Amino acid sequence: MSVVRFFHIRHNNAPKGGATVLVRSTSPNTVAVQVALCSQKDNFSRKAGRAIAVGKPMREIPLEALPLKLSRIARKVLDKTKELGQPKEMTDLYNRDYSFSTKYFTKKDAA
Repeated sequence: MSVVRFFHIRHNNAPKGGATVLVRSTSPNTVAVQVALCSQKDNFSRKAGRAIAVGKPMREIPLEALPLKLSRIARKVLDKTKELGQPKEMTDLYNRDYSFSTKYFTKKDAA
């Protein structure tokens, strides 16, 4: 059974910009990632992000690389936000730990 999960990346105080990441398990050790970036001119919408992410090209990566991939996407979002003069205190995107993301795709042991 394939597991599908959406991750929404943006700073709480920034109504514009952001990213929606669709992650789908393809095998026990790999996931497919699809990314929809929201323009810095548009308001962030989870619903629109999900719809756009589904149509984006898939890239398969090892499951253990998922936290790093999400961190890189967060950095890209933050860099674009800073370019437009948004507050610089939004560095929490750089410090977020995405290691929790792998738990959704690892097989649970039967109790």
